[in-house]
Amino acid sequence: MGKEIICKSCGASFDEDLVRCPYCGSGHLPAEENEHMQKLEDIRRDLQDYETENVKKPGRKLAKAIILILLVVAVIVAIVIAGIWMSGNKERDKREQKKDDFLKNQGISTQVEDSGR
Repeated sequence: MGKEIICKSCGASFDEDLVRCPYCGSGHLPAEENEHMQKLEDIRRDLQDYETENVKKPGRKLAKAIILILLVVAVIVAIVIAGIWMSGNKERDKREQKKDDFLKNQGISTQVEDSGR
């Protein structure tokens, strides 16, 4: 506890560390100033902590975004490759069917016969 002071409004004595007179509520300027300066210091520390945290986080966010983009690109490439492969199989099957139809029309069998029987 600090020393006792006399309230200028009501004449009561109270601790000089108190911001207001406990009897009449009148402000005690030196304690009010100390309280205000402490709040400003707390805000300064909070801002400093916030800046420190946000300097580190963008790197992580950027890395996550890059990984996500690469993953999406990989999925798209896989889908495109699968589509091309399936399209190629369909075209090959169509060509084989046309060949078989042509040979069948010519009277040529396309089935392989087992010569061992």
